[in-house]
Amino acid sequence: MDVFVEYMVKRKWGIADWLKLSGVITVGAIIFCAGMILFATIEGLFQLSFLLLIGIIALIYFYATRQLIEYEYTVTNGYVAIDAIYAKKSRKRLISFESRDLQVFDAYDPIAIKKKSFDTRVLASGRDDPEKDWYAVFTHKAKGKTLLVFSPNSAVLGAMKPFVPRNIGSPVWRKTK
Repeated sequence: MDVFVEYMVKRKWGIADWLKLSGVITVGAIIFCAGMILFATIEGLFQLSFLLLIGIIALIYFYATRQLIEYEYTVTNGYVAIDAIYAKKSRKRLISFESRDLQVFDAYDPIAIKKKSFDTRVLASGRDDPEKDWYAVFTHKAKGKTLLVFSPNSAVLGAMKPFVPRNIGSPVWRKTK
């Protein structure tokens, strides 16, 4: 019998995201003011300042909507694919791997993995409750030793469990259904 499970997680905005957006807005305002001063000093170019304003607003809008990210976890017979969906318009495959290739799979503990070295780090978590996050370590063909932090639900964990090697995982992992 085939196993297929999908789960979507919406990324929550943190303080860093809000600071980046406010920084982009501030830089846009500075560029607009500098353009107004420049265009006001050169006769006949004042109308270009309105085009500049429209361009800056469009860039800020595209930046802000690009930060609206959902992560889709798909498990098919032990094959796990994680995609990022930006502003419900475009999709990008972040990582895919076989569950049997996992070297470590456990509840997320940032202190435990902070000191370890990885070639690639993939953060595909909703960020709302780090205690619900899990991390996996595996060797990817193209990306090398990879750390994945994600927020699967019990259905995703249950779909992965039969395919994960029995010698890895913590007691927390083994108690999941």
